[in-house]
Amino acid sequence: MDASDKIIRFDSYEALLDEIKRDMTDGDPLRCRYPVRFILLNNFDVFTKFAQDLAHHGVSPLNLEELIENTPDRWITTDELCQAIKDRKVRTLVTPFSELVRFYSENDFRGFFNEIMINTEDVDRPEKRIYIPLIGLQNRFSNFLNSFARIEESAPVWAYLSEEQKTKVFLTTIKNEANSNLKKGSIVVLNTLYDWLRFWKNQAPQTQIVCSSGPINRREKNSDPDNIFTFEHIQNSHQYIESFLGINVPFAYKESEEDYWAMLLADILKSNPASFSFSSYVSALFGFAKVAPRDLFYRWVLTDTIPYHRWLLKNYFLSSSVADKYPYLKICLEELTEYETYSELSSKVAERIFYFSQPHAQMQFASEREFLMKRSSTIFIEFTDKATESYIKTCISEISQNNIQLAIALTTGVFDFEKVMLTAWYADRDHTGLSLEKAAEKYPDLRMYLSDLKPSEKKQDNWYLYYFDAYREAKLSDEITEKIHSYITEKNHDENSFYGWYHSFNETHDLLNKHISSNDLQPDKVYWIDALGAEFLPFLLSVFEEESNGYRVIHSEVTRCTIPSATSQNRFDNVVKFGELDEIAHDSTGYQKNSTLVKELTILAKKMWEIMISNSHGEHTIAIVSDHGLSCLSRKAESKKYDAKVEHDGRYIKVPADGKLYHDSDYVVHINENDGERYKIALTHSSLGRKPVHEVHGGCTPEEVLVPYLIITNKKQNLTRFKYELVSKELEVSEPVVSVVIMPQPSKVKLTIDNQEYNMTRSAGKWSVRVEGLEEGEYKVDISIPGGTSHSETIKVIGTGFGGNDFLKF
Repeated sequence: MDASDKIIRFDSYEALLDEIKRDMTDGDPLRCRYPVRFILLNNFDVFTKFAQDLAHHGVSPLNLEELIENTPDRWITTDELCQAIKDRKVRTLVTPFSELVRFYSENDFRGFFNEIMINTEDVDRPEKRIYIPLIGLQNRFSNFLNSFARIEESAPVWAYLSEEQKTKVFLTTIKNEANSNLKKGSIVVLNTLYDWLRFWKNQAPQTQIVCSSGPINRREKNSDPDNIFTFEHIQNSHQYIESFLGINVPFAYKESEEDYWAMLLADILKSNPASFSFSSYVSALFGFAKVAPRDLFYRWVLTDTIPYHRWLLKNYFLSSSVADKYPYLKICLEELTEYETYSELSSKVAERIFYFSQPHAQMQFASEREFLMKRSSTIFIEFTDKATESYIKTCISEISQNNIQLAIALTTGVFDFEKVMLTAWYADRDHTGLSLEKAAEKYPDLRMYLSDLKPSEKKQDNWYLYYFDAYREAKLSDEITEKIHSYITEKNHDENSFYGWYHSFNETHDLLNKHISSNDLQPDKVYWIDALGAEFLPFLLSVFEEESNGYRVIHSEVTRCTIPSATSQNRFDNVVKFGELDEIAHDSTGYQKNSTLVKELTILAKKMWEIMISNSHGEHTIAIVSDHGLSCLSRKAESKKYDAKVEHDGRYIKVPADGKLYHDSDYVVHINENDGERYKIALTHSSLGRKPVHEVHGGCTPEEVLVPYLIITNKKQNLTRFKYELVSKELEVSEPVVSVVIMPQPSKVKLTIDNQEYNMTRSAGKWSVRVEGLEEGEYKVDISIPGGTSHSETIKVIGTGFGGNDFLKF
């Protein structure tokens, strides 16, 4: 006898059930001696009905999952299974059975059935039956029977093989504990052997099934041959997402990023995998419909942005249509593999351009890199690694030795060292060819500093305006120029020439007291900027003209301090004082050509911003005053080395009450108005002691004595009312020029769009500006006039945009 003779086949389920019922009361000694009954099935729907019908006929279940209820992913051995079956005293259905036994090795499989078919005799209980369903195991079980020596005397084997119910199971070691019993759409996740056994008892496999049980994953190779199940191994989370869930994620898998893929998988399973979209998922997570470079940089450095989020941001951007418009950024992101640090992205974008070995490749991406860095300059300043800054500085310095135009192109003006370089290149413009206009495109503060000195209150003799033009140029070149020498020779030849211009200026305290008592210019707050000289008045006027915070200058004037031009003789009471500018002058490193100027302009811009922000609520009128200016040129003049106790790097000498006075062309003898003391004060840049290494004050040069005096306000009265009319409210992406007609004609117009500010230019009766980098969609534009009203409109950008090559024309 072989398996084909031993297995009794039934053409219908009813015939099988009739045989089982008849067998329950059959008194045949052989049938009663061996209680085990094997039922071959190939359909889980039939099995479900079979279990229900046996229960109706008094058959109790042996639930195999209960053997491991306390240790849900533990394996059930053949000995343990045999013993559980032998211990049964009543009619029993072992459920599920084949879903465990199919994973036994060939030796265990044969050993188990040899044991269970021969050694489960129970002559004392002739009515006992043990029903063991074998689903999808007919081939493997038939092979066993063909080698079973006592096949003739063993218990019956019945088969009802209806239409096969093929089932694919995805196997993975990836755990999703939170979803072990969670069904989303057509997916069932089974994480343990307990989950696996329990699942097959109560439903047919009409869903996709993924199993991460360790024992099953390790033993799946034992399951062949199998008539129903096919198993597919999922090696990683990416395969899980794409092969099992059928979700397309639009970027490639990297084994080193498996942890991030696992986090993505977990989020997918928490949502509805059937309708999952990567772009929609990221959009919802970060709250934007599409990611622009500025959004990317901003999100990257937020404190609550975890590495996984940075990984998502990178790949979301790269998989979007926006990426092709920024080929340089695309290269940087594609190479980026570190997501732990805040500085990784900004450092990569800042330095990657220097990896290109050919100048034409560097020049190709220079404009885009500059655009990206300037558009998010605050982030690049704060979060670019210092080692990266040092590397960039070295690279640009080396390039400038042989190709100054390329070095200029690779300089963005974002970092302070770049501002120093731009200042130096402009100072040496006869050799570098760098115009102020080009330098200002990268470093606007330089043009603001070098612009004409135009106070609202001017003197009839305006020599000082031209003197400060010459002084600023001398400061850039770091030398006493012929113009400066000529002015000092004329204006500070002796005390008479000095006092001639000195007393012609309003003294700062006197003018402030006058305005405090006035109605129109009365300040409610006064800010004292220590060491702020008149050289910076053009810069301050430009700051308040450029800033869009409601403040405007209503009075500006060059005033004088009291000599000696030192703080002790020029203090202000009951005011807010900023001392950072003076601290730069007294820094232990000494004055550094160009670098010190950059520090001064940075500090001044910051202090002006603080003044405006701290007074942004309510209406205010504010006075900005100073106690003295600074001179960097005394470092370049030979000192007189008087044999006396000098002060402030030799800029003046205090004369004792009983001391003798000798008049000299090197100094002026002055009795201070405040303390009544006598002083010898240096008339020229030559100090009376040793040659200084810092910027100095205390002497009589115009840059030490003359200081700016400003009154600013954000009060709305007396504003000029302008009429605005946009030429068109629709722009082409390929030609993004905003034009507006304004009446009456203003002197300057600024436009703000997409958080970026632009200065508009006038031509043919209208004001226009080109705004690059806009996507299709609607944008709010704000048009403002310094000292005037502002206007807001909504424009629509239409068209197909520009690709990577078009961007290079920016």
